[in-house]
Amino acid sequence: MTIFNPELAGGPLLDLGTYPLALVTEVLGSPRRLHSLGQPHETGVNAQLSAIMSFDGGAQATVNTHLHNFTPTAATIVGTLATLVIEGPFNMPGAFEVRFPEGHRLRYDEARGGHFEGLHYEAVAVARTIAEGGLQAGQRMLADSIRTLEVADVIRRQVGIVFPGEGDMTAQPIRSCSSTFPEGTS
Repeated sequence: MTIFNPELAGGPLLDLGTYPLALVTEVLGSPRRLHSLGQPHETGVNAQLSAIMSFDGGAQATVNTHLHNFTPTAATIVGTLATLVIEGPFNMPGAFEVRFPEGHRLRYDEARGGHFEGLHYEAVAVARTIAEGGLQAGQRMLADSIRTLEVADVIRRQVGIVFPGEGDMTAQPIRSCSSTFPEGTS
């Protein structure tokens, strides 16, 4: 399995970890500060990692991913006016609820999609874009994906994940390589 193979960049970060990072960076942009820690797996990949991030305006986010067992893959976004709760798995079609401080709730119910059923929406969007002569689908622009992967690179550096062919990552500059992100990377 790829996820357990260090030669294939295994571990949870580039597997399920991309989904919460994509959600966080889509909603909040690039973090200003990021602290992460991880745990190794006996196969040589990272077994578990957690990260806490802070953003302009005071927002914070936490993400956790691991390969020990199935995660709930639920997402909660807490704001000053309401809380959005996306039932797992949040990266596929399904139900969500908006909860207000006074107790009122708005709920949207939809049959929960399966993993492959959820991915077909992405494939259709890409196919439509290519058929129309485009280079990137409007639902998720290339810059958004790069921003997510820059955050993943910071996490990798902090927990010591090195992929095949990279060598010593501490000697290679990455635009967002410290725990504090430079201005203008959101």
